[in-house]
Amino acid sequence: QVSATAARDAAVSAKDGAETARGQAQSSATAAATSASSAAASATTAGEKATAASGSAVTAATKAGEALSYAYDAATSAANAQGAAESIATSIEGLEARTAHTEADIIDLENALANETMARAEAVGQLTARSIHKTNLIDNPSGAGAFRGWSKEGSPASYVDDDRLAGRIFVVYGYMVSQVYPAAPGDQHSLGFMASPVGDGGHVRLQYVTPGGLVEGVYVDAGGGAIDERRRSSAPSTAPAGTTGFRLVVAAPAGGLLPVWGIKVNFGSVAADFSDDYSTTVLAATVTDQSLAIVDLENQQRLASFRKIAEASGAAPAYYEFVSSTSGGYAAIAAPLVALLNSIPGGDPLVAMQAIAGEVFFPRPVYVDLGGRRLIVGPGNGWVLWFGPDTINAEGATRTNGYFALGTDGKVYYGSAELGGGGGDSALRSTIGGSAGAATHGATWVNAGTTTFSNLPAGGTIKIFASGNAQGGMTVEGSGLGTTVNGEARVLRGTTVLATGQLIASVAGGDASASILIPTTPINAGATGAVTLTMQIRSTTANKDIGGTGMTTQIYAEWTKNG
Repeated sequence: QVSATAARDAAVSAKDGAETARGQAQSSATAAATSASSAAASATTAGEKATAASGSAVTAATKAGEALSYAYDAATSAANAQGAAESIATSIEGLEARTAHTEADIIDLENALANETMARAEAVGQLTARSIHKTNLIDNPSGAGAFRGWSKEGSPASYVDDDRLAGRIFVVYGYMVSQVYPAAPGDQHSLGFMASPVGDGGHVRLQYVTPGGLVEGVYVDAGGGAIDERRRSSAPSTAPAGTTGFRLVVAAPAGGLLPVWGIKVNFGSVAADFSDDYSTTVLAATVTDQSLAIVDLENQQRLASFRKIAEASGAAPAYYEFVSSTSGGYAAIAAPLVALLNSIPGGDPLVAMQAIAGEVFFPRPVYVDLGGRRLIVGPGNGWVLWFGPDTINAEGATRTNGYFALGTDGKVYYGSAELGGGGGDSALRSTIGGSAGAATHGATWVNAGTTTFSNLPAGGTIKIFASGNAQGGMTVEGSGLGTTVNGEARVLRGTTVLATGQLIASVAGGDASASILIPTTPINAGATGAVTLTMQIRSTTANKDIGGTGMTTQIYAEWTKNG
């Protein structure tokens, strides 16, 4: 605008110079004519003077033409400069209207102090971005709050009405004035409104409040007085020096009335679409680093801590914190949602764990591996809990291919069998018991009892427990009270000997009792379906038979699946 003004001033000066030159030329021509008339007595002299005067006139006219050309060029340059300045100003105003008020801060604080008994160092770094704006600077712009924020004058009194198309509107007789809203020198505002005046001359104007009084900012005519002709009008304004606020005046046409609604004042020279959102909006995002180290020699205390906090307006903060001190230490992660993720090349992160509202969620199976065994918490493939060898993962685990499974059907599975569901006692402890049925001597083995496991899958392990007994009706041949006779006991599957141990019989009164000791080393059963175990006993003391048709024996065995 400064360049345009200078150009206009130059054009005016050039034009004035051209007018002066033209006047001088005319004066020279008149003087030449007068000289020619008075010199009639001397033709030669008069001719020479006339010729000279004519030459001066031509020269003056030429210079006048040049001056007029310069003036035209200057005026054209001034117009171009003014147009460019207005175009640039419009672009800047549009940018201001879009960006509103935004701020960004970087805060760095480092503090260290020390004396003979204590040292302390602290560092704080903070990044903050904020956007602060009032989309509509006017409260109650259409009368939804009756006349809150407005005062009305005139008769009949203005009122608020419900329009069939616009909703709530002001119907103004006389005029009404808004409360004063804050403003500062240089603020750019745009005023817009909808109106359907009855009569000519209605308007809305924005006035700035300054120490010297009210200064008119912008005056916007409401338009002609056609009945129910609705139109939106708008115009920009800039606050002058000394501005402390602004107000609006809504005036009805003389002798008429002015229905008006959708009043809006926004920052910038571009009028925004109407919105009833007077309340201040502050959007902010902050990232803070805090580091602290303290040594207290007098109290023998040490502390080192680090915290990083991310916080956005409208949301709870998220942070992680590490603390080490003489009273203990900890590491903490806190957020509305805490997640443990796997990064996947070329894909979205894979969620392994989430903590929400104090509860922990695992969207995938959880594994616990120890000593070649694996516990999986599901659910998956018909089970919710699975235990078996660590060679099987959740996708391959079924209710019947591990050691134990808790099914989604509410049943418990041991290997391939269902507990209490018609399956066998394949994983239960079983008692081998019965009667020897005959006397024995030396290398002759006699059966002392049997037990059967059913519904076994291929393979498995029989575990013979370390102790059992044989008593009730047992006799030891030719032995008196207190006599001890040595023997053996063994467990067979069919004709295959699975385990052999020691039998020691003691004579007490007319009967004898025996303890049976068999190693606990598991033996591969190698069976499918039903497995029957038999216990046999014999005496290894010469000429001392152990027997008795009423003898009972007991020993414990347990089957588990291989793996």
